Formats: sequence, C-alpha cells, structure tokens
Amino acid sequence: MVVRTRRAISWFERAEKAHQTGEPDIAFILYWIAFNAAYASDDLAAENSEKRARQKYFERLLLRDKGETISRAMWDSGLRGPIRELLLTRYLFREYWDHLNGNSPKRGWEKWFERERVKAKRDLEAESVGTTLERLFDRLSILRNQLIHGGATRSSQWNQRSVRQAAEIMNRLLPLFIDIMRDAPAQDWGRLWYPPGLQGRQRADAPQRRTSGRRTAPRPAR
Repeated sequence: MVVRTRRAISWFERAEKAHQTGEPDIAFILYWIAFNAAYASDDLAAENSEKRARQKYFERLLLRDKGETISRAMWDSGLRGPIRELLLTRYLFREYWDHLNGNSPKRGWEKWFERERVKAKRDLEAESVGTTLERLFDRLSILRNQLIHGGATRSSQWNQRSVRQAAEIMNRLLPLFIDIMRDAPAQDWGRLWYPPGLQGRQRADAPQRRTSGRRTAPRPAR
C-alpha cells in the first residue's frame, strides 16, 4: 500500500501543476497514471480486464470510505453536472467508435447507447456511487485511449470540454482515493505491479505526505 500511494502521489503532484497552468490534456494523462498506480493489480492481470480491476478497487474504496467523502464530492461539490455530461455523451461510448471503425459485431449502436443512457440517468438520480464510478471511469478510459494512442490532436477544440471536465473530476477525486488508502493500511489492495527491489522497499518505509488536506471532506463527528 505504501508503494502504491507514494507512486500515485508523485504523479498526482505533477498533474496538478499541469492542471493549474491550463494544460488539461497533459493533466488528465498524468492524473490517469496516478490513478493507475493506485488501482492496478497483478492478481487481476491474468484476467486481462482493467474494467474488472477498477471495479474491485472501487468496491474496496467504498468499503473503507466511512465518512462518505467520495459520495459527497460527487454529488455536493459541483461535480454532478460534469459527471452527468461525460456519462451521456456518445463520444465516450466504446460501441460508437467501434461502429465508425467497422469493428463492431453489433448492429444499431444507438440502441445500446440509449440503454446505457437510461441506466446512467437512473444511477445518477439514485446517487448510486459504486455503479456511477464504474461507468464514469469506463467513459474516461475511452478518453485516455484517444489521447495516449494518438487519437486526438493536442488541445483540439472538439474534445477540450470533455478533457477539461475529466481533468477536474480526477483532480477532485484522486486525493480522496489516496487518503482512503492511507487510512486503511490493512486493506488488501491487490498485488503490486512492478514491485520495487530492496532499495525501493527501503525507500517505501519513509514517511509520506498527504495529497491535499484541503480537498479531503471533513470526517463526521463521532
């Protein structure tokens, strides 16, 4: 866990600089690396399923989020609108791009998309944190692929709104994810990818800084 959070914090801090200087494309990519450092697990690598790995990670986070900091951040801090918009856009729907590229075995992607929109709206109205998180990061993974695999022009106007919203969402949620992990050292977060050698393990014992105390929602009174 210590290595996970140390890696995540190192990338998050660099992402914040890009976010603050108005480089949402770069910020989002770096935020995703920080997120990957936090959730990626070798024990799910055999399944070759990032989606499954993210699902397990969110289950573990929400189990340990006793103060419901993630829920409050998603519904009460101005993120509800951007989350809704990203969930309901066809440009972050995998089957839409499969259809355009002629790679989809399914016909009528619009029907699949409409079903997803109905499910997303239902979960948003019910403030279902777990399923909304999973669906949101499925959409964000499409945006990540577009940028990482050269499927978009840097600072392109056609996707800048989505990129800016995605960077802001990651900027607000990642510190909460990391703080929950730090407060639950006994939780099994999965086997670490690329574990450090002896020298790395010695460094991992060093004290860590929190990502940002100002973003962490206050804990409820006991």
